[in-house]
Amino acid sequence: MLIVFNLKNLPKAVLVYRLSLAYTTLVAISFIQIAIASRFSFNILNSETKAFWLILCGPINWKKYLFYKSIFSLILIITITVPLTYFSAVYLKVNSNVTFKITLFSLLYGLLIHILAVYEGSKEPKFDISNPVENIISFRSLIFMIYSILIVIILTLILTFPHIIRFNPLWYKYVKKLKNYDKILSFIISLFLCIYLIVRKYIESLRNIKNFQKRFDFTI
Repeated sequence: MLIVFNLKNLPKAVLVYRLSLAYTTLVAISFIQIAIASRFSFNILNSETKAFWLILCGPINWKKYLFYKSIFSLILIITITVPLTYFSAVYLKVNSNVTFKITLFSLLYGLLIHILAVYEGSKEPKFDISNPVENIISFRSLIFMIYSILIVIILTLILTFPHIIRFNPLWYKYVKKLKNYDKILSFIISLFLCIYLIVRKYIESLRNIKNFQKRFDFTI
């Protein structure tokens, strides 16, 4: 809400750059998604620490249990950040196309960051810790955060590249001949890359969980 409040009270002179602010806000909100994912999604396997062995020995299906935990974490990320992105765009008074883009990519970034957190957290789960919050300051968690930030920045730069070159007077006279085709192309490329990473990391996360099962010789 602090982000929305600050955007609502921006001076009129600053609103000239509202398009840049809209995409900057998208990146800033993705940092919130990373923070939430590092606390909940990253600790999907070991949030119960040593008590996880009780779940493995119990009558419940541990894979379904992990799945429901994952869904809870994803819903938490989406419900907090996607509406925030949308209302930020509304207060900035950008056009409907930009509002749609940043809201869609906020949703996709949330899903991607969640899956990246599960992927990194399931590589080397630790159960010999007293508090799962200790994993947030681990080396693996640091890798997840840096990796997520870089991916978000790169995808956002691809998405906004046509807008960036239009700010340059030297390029504008050439770019305006393209009409909006360059914007459509950059949107398709960034959308494809985002969906590709989501699918790929999801498959790799499932592979990590299967390796976790083989390592301890669990019987399903």
